[in-house]
Amino acid sequence: YANMAAGFADSLAKPECELILKDTNSTMLSQMLREGNTSIILFCDVPAGLNETIQVKFLNRNAWFSVGPAILALINKVPLLPIINYSNDYSSLLKIDDQIEPDLLPRETLRDGAQRITQKLVTFFESVFLRTLN
Repeated sequence: YANMAAGFADSLAKPECELILKDTNSTMLSQMLREGNTSIILFCDVPAGLNETIQVKFLNRNAWFSVGPAILALINKVPLLPIINYSNDYSSLLKIDDQIEPDLLPRETLRDGAQRITQKLVTFFESVFLRTLN
């Protein structure tokens, strides 16, 4: 929790603030999100096979990323705020991108919308990744 505490404050980075996937009822999670008083942090760098993925472009190659954040946003009509929290030799840093609205385009399926939103997330991650390497 040290990295989260450095980026988000000690009061938010505690085990009691954590929802474990296998212990979380999706109906309860949807209700919490729709009430508007809850924010959740979803990690996109999850181990392979943990959840459903979708193909997007990353570093000019096909890559598979978690589709969960986009699906949650679209189904529950809650926006995504892309944030990267990382450390360098001197401090913990946050990079924040524009909020992604959970709207389907005309004639867009849920799957297509989830892929488009996931691609937006990955494009942000890619740009931060490339800047920090230079």
